[in-house]
Amino acid sequence: MTAIAPPLRRQAARARRMSRQQVAAVRGILSQVAVVVLTIPAYISLQSQATESAVIAAGTAFGIASLLNLVVAGSIWALARSEAPRAGIAAVVPIAAASLLQLYAALTLLWHGTSGVGEFWSQSATVLAVLGAGMLVVALVTAHLKAAAVLTAALVLSGLSTLAAVFPPGWYPRTSDAMAALALGQIAIIGWMAIRARVTVSPTGDPSPAPGRRTA
Repeated sequence: MTAIAPPLRRQAARARRMSRQQVAAVRGILSQVAVVVLTIPAYISLQSQATESAVIAAGTAFGIASLLNLVVAGSIWALARSEAPRAGIAAVVPIAAASLLQLYAALTLLWHGTSGVGEFWSQSATVLAVLGAGMLVVALVTAHLKAAAVLTAALVLSGLSTLAAVFPPGWYPRTSDAMAALALGQIAIIGWMAIRARVTVSPTGDPSPAPGRRTA
């Protein structure tokens, strides 16, 4: 009995770890979807007509999205810390920094109203640049965890495209292009976490995908 107990304890520990990772993945998916749903309509509304109501709606949406981005960062860390802790930390830092910058920009927009729209776009360019860099680091995480190559490629493309849109020749930020490029990376993160959420634990206690499924 004493010879069997330690392996059983190790299997139980692996099962608990995988269960925590699945919960983190689901939490990250819901948060990332909410970020996309909140920010894109708010961006379009504010860009088309910067009325007082549009400013309030956009400031509120971007503020909530900034907090949800922190949840996404936490989920990325939860998924990466056991296998790629350094890459996980490197990915969390720019996303968390961008979240705080976005929260400041949203609060500034709400405080100044329509007169603060110009400053908000300038601050948003900085946020997008930091998030673009974050997408590149998340791509390193997915590559280290042997995720599907298409997801890693989408993250790299998203990061590079976002940075190129925010810092084009002449340093005139094209935030519309950057938002579209960033959305590609956000969708890739949702896909990666969805695959991780479907991982099960085999009878031996080792993490493995459900039949016919691939880990990421």
